[in-house]
Amino acid sequence: MLANSALPAPLLDDSADEGRSPLSPSYLFDSRREIESRVLIAPTQVDPRTVSVAPYGRLAPAAADQISQHIAMNKQNDNKTSYDSTGQIICEDGKARPPWACRSDLLRAYYDHEWGLPQRTEREVFEALCLEGLMVGLSWRTVLHKREALREAFYGFDPDKVAEMTSSQIDELCSDTRLLRNWRKLTGVVRNAQATLNVRAELGGEGLADLVWSYQPKRNFYPIHLDDIPAFTDESCALAADLRSRGFIYVGPTNMFALMQAIGIIDASVIGSYKRATSGVWPK
Repeated sequence: MLANSALPAPLLDDSADEGRSPLSPSYLFDSRREIESRVLIAPTQVDPRTVSVAPYGRLAPAAADQISQHIAMNKQNDNKTSYDSTGQIICEDGKARPPWACRSDLLRAYYDHEWGLPQRTEREVFEALCLEGLMVGLSWRTVLHKREALREAFYGFDPDKVAEMTSSQIDELCSDTRLLRNWRKLTGVVRNAQATLNVRAELGGEGLADLVWSYQPKRNFYPIHLDDIPAFTDESCALAADLRSRGFIYVGPTNMFALMQAIGIIDASVIGSYKRATSGVWPK
């Protein structure tokens, strides 16, 4: 198992990541993360190899010009996009989806067939929690594109096997171009696996899944517009605090609210959406 001495404390503190928006100029990015996090809805991509970043993470003038041109291109494309009264995009199949689910075929398939459906086993919730943590500072498209490689690297997100991974194994993963080559985040998966085993030992049953689902609110959301959906809730804040007290990292309130939506704990689909109540957990 990864010894605590092998993981310097500052590298395990995710509070800096969770407390600041990826759009904040004080947030330190490499050039690839800068582009992926700032330009999420454009149909074409700026080549991050051509972007320079000024000291302290601020965009250099040339990069700022590229971003401005990219946003202008996106506005032109946006004029061709049809939105419904809820703020969703009406796709060519006639179904309305949130803008994030329309950015690629992969995202659309995930939204249609996975997002919002109940996941109640320990392994399912462990994987979902880890993927949310890996996404900090990135786009969901980036993480989803690498999900199969991450599953391979982390033994199908089997917490028993992941908890036994060593620092040298994480070092090897950092050289794999198919993965998110961030030592701190990959190490976080191992630490969260170890915390998951502790929860299982304490609670029994499905352990982590039972714990996360215990924060299901008494009342569901009934948003009329996408803007009505909050970034976090009292329940997600309480869940985040509980998980952190148990040694989990990359589990901020916003991440946990996204997790709760993704695994069906809450149904934040707008009223009238074809996804509304498809989880079977909440009525329309």
